[in-house]
Amino acid sequence: MKKGMNTALIGLVLTGLLAGCSDGYEMKDPDLGYDMPAPGTGSESEQTDTPVDSGQVTEDIYRVGDIYWQDADEEVSWAYMHEYCENLSLGGYTDWRLPTLAEYRELYPVKEELAFAWSDENYIFWTGDEFVANGEERISMFNMANGLSPTYYVDRIDPEFPWGIRCVREAE
Repeated sequence: MKKGMNTALIGLVLTGLLAGCSDGYEMKDPDLGYDMPAPGTGSESEQTDTPVDSGQVTEDIYRVGDIYWQDADEEVSWAYMHEYCENLSLGGYTDWRLPTLAEYRELYPVKEELAFAWSDENYIFWTGDEFVANGEERISMFNMANGLSPTYYVDRIDPEFPWGIRCVREAE
């Protein structure tokens, strides 16, 4: 193939992969099962603006923007992730829930500034973002090591395998 045809082919492939992205931020490829930053849009690691209201609220709670985050290096299986947050009582609050990808993306650029508890062994976290794509239920995860958000087929997840968990609630 000629050089110009290679560029056109790559452009068509990228256009197809980016089709359907609502925010222009992530490239979703259902065959790969994970998301990547879209070309030319930057990645979470390039975001450096700290939300206005950020910092430690209590020993176990951090605030990032309008969200309180549980600060714990915990792991919970898929079978118990919702129950874990629903039953969490922390800082006098009982209205905890799983965070969304958008909330993790707000946390990611400031995680080091906040001395947030996470480790190299426990860096992939559950989100509350469950959805159906191509007739299959999926769940988005968030990787605190690199800011990417892999998606997994729910029926292929070992229901007892633990991943990291953080619960959140609306800040007051």
